Amino acid sequence: MILDTIDVELYLKKQAICGRMKFTNFMKSGFVECMTVAAILCVALYGILLCFCYFSTNLAEGVAEFISFMPYVAATLSCYLIFIAMFFAGWLPRYNAMLSVEDIKQLFVVFNIQYDEMSSPPANSRSAIEYLSTVINSGIALDVTHANHAQKLLRHDIKADELNARSANAADVLLKTSRLINVSSQPQANHDMNISEVSGKIPLVNKTET
Repeated sequence: MILDTIDVELYLKKQAICGRMKFTNFMKSGFVECMTVAAILCVALYGILLCFCYFSTNLAEGVAEFISFMPYVAATLSCYLIFIAMFFAGWLPRYNAMLSVEDIKQLFVVFNIQYDEMSSPPANSRSAIEYLSTVINSGIALDVTHANHAQKLLRHDIKADELNARSANAADVLLKTSRLINVSSQPQANHDMNISEVSGKIPLVNKTET
């Protein structure tokens, strides 16, 4: 696929300015990253406090009140972390993380390199690249679910290429083995033929009784 055509450039511009892309950029911002780190630390702190309370018999009144309030905060932060993970992994039913223009171009570069490195790269059928090209031509905004599906297609093609390479190697080994067997059996066949020729030339001698 050529990324410098007019249609594709228009698609990439549309991808860059769509609302979902702006939300994805916000989710990748430093503010959200700081919130995510803080949420992870709070949930970890809550787990440590639970362990401390389990092994401790006497707790101060303030600590007990704080621990009784923490489950609500920990549950909220856990839901936030689960949403972040599912959003960027493409596991939400809709509105997953969008792919930026650089991400799309990088996907095509990486996929082309992967196909070129195959032992027998397909000339026309590159399913992962064809899938992304079809999505772009249809005008659908690319998100991580499309990238995940393209990765699955690429892995399938790589496994098929490895299987074909192993089959070709096995056929080559069998051919070499059969040739070695034929070469090794040829001298024995010649030797048996010489013996039969010599035995045919020896006349039979009848012993006369004296």
